[in-house]
Amino acid sequence: MTPGADIEPKSATRSGASVSAAAAALEAAIPEAPTPSRQARPRAKRRLGSRSAASRLPELLLPLAAGLAVLALWQAELFHALLGLRTYQLPLPSAIAAAAAANAELLLRSAGVTLAEAWLGLAAGSLLGWLAAAAAVLRPALGRGALLLAAALSAVPIVALAPLFSLWLGDGIASRAGVAAVASLAPMALGSWRGLTSPSPAELDLMRSLGASKAAEFRKLRLPSSLPYTLTALKINAAASLIAAIVSEFFFASRGLGYLLSNSVKIARMPLGWACIAVAAAAGIASYGLLQLAERRLLHGRPDGADSKQAR
Repeated sequence: MTPGADIEPKSATRSGASVSAAAAALEAAIPEAPTPSRQARPRAKRRLGSRSAASRLPELLLPLAAGLAVLALWQAELFHALLGLRTYQLPLPSAIAAAAAANAELLLRSAGVTLAEAWLGLAAGSLLGWLAAAAAVLRPALGRGALLLAAALSAVPIVALAPLFSLWLGDGIASRAGVAAVASLAPMALGSWRGLTSPSPAELDLMRSLGASKAAEFRKLRLPSSLPYTLTALKINAAASLIAAIVSEFFFASRGLGYLLSNSVKIARMPLGWACIAVAAAAGIASYGLLQLAERRLLHGRPDGADSKQAR
């Protein structure tokens, strides 16, 4: 054995030991990264929530400021000067507010009738539209005809439907709710069908490879994927059903906001007529806001891809 053979292993051992000791000393010198405590996490969430609320503040203030500016210009009779109108043709906001205050009970009662018609029609039309979409997915040979029928009905003017439903169902909530249901049918049918058919072929193939039945595929894949589309259709129908109910009342009714608006125009009580329009607009905004809140609750915690599919 040569002398160099004894020297090299010992030197390698000593160098390896020194490297290990240096690494251990370096590891001991570096402090551990602090793990966030349970109390720190809610604080971070609160800070994030306050930042998101602050970022949404301009979105709320800008439309409000624009609306107040329009009202101020309207009250200053700028629109009258531009369009050559008189105040009896386009009442001032102060006159409209005075008419609304003087007839508050009548306006609220009429709004209650109109909202009942609109929401009944919204529920009935949306349910029928969703069933048509589900039939088109589960039984394409039969369901596609239901989608075509819904699209055809949506092309019929409300003014043409109102006298027919009034003749069939009489002068009551049911006739105007029927017109609102027809107006709500097509958006829900087409929107829900788009959502129920939104899963990709890869997702469908995965379900089938796992031995899922058609009912399980519909319940566990298609139905959750369609939820954003269904909620969007509901928000569209909130406005469509309200418009349909008011237009039906305008021509064939004895109560409701549309009837009150029609009578106010006939007897030249324009401030009251504009008060009806303002109440109808407020009812539409409130209906949309409630559905928007429900959408946020139902879609809370879903992955970002759930909404990105709809955007595509």
